[in-house]
Amino acid sequence: MKKVGRRRIFTRIISLFLILSSFILFIFGRKNILGFAVAEPQATQLNYFVAVVLLIIGLLVLLGENLVERVRKTPIAPSESPFWKNLGPFRGKIKKYGHGKELKYYVWDYTHGSHIEVFNRKKKHIGEANPVTGEIDYSKRDPKKYIDIQ
Repeated sequence: MKKVGRRRIFTRIISLFLILSSFILFIFGRKNILGFAVAEPQATQLNYFVAVVLLIIGLLVLLGENLVERVRKTPIAPSESPFWKNLGPFRGKIKKYGHGKELKYYVWDYTHGSHIEVFNRKKKHIGEANPVTGEIDYSKRDPKKYIDIQ
């Protein structure tokens, strides 16, 4: 069974709630269920407007989550990665970014798909970076990994 994270479940619940509430507003749109002190025709128009906005937001949240997931899983070459291109060269296939305590080393990992291994200034593995956004996933840290730099 596929493991689904809490964040993903939360976004699905929010998007389904927004879509469901938009349908409820469509069904009961003739009544002033939002409680605004406006005339009856204006309340109907306002309810329909809010329903459409909720529906659009709910669908965008649901579709946006799927697009982000697809971007993470799509294999990408280092030459196509905007984040990888902006890193400074170091030695060979190792790149670096930052200075002092913020210094990080980056190595492209061809073995496990397209992601970038990230190491701190002490050469210890601190996680994996998304090749498109550069966002570091610290939960993938492996204390046994280190980078060999002389």
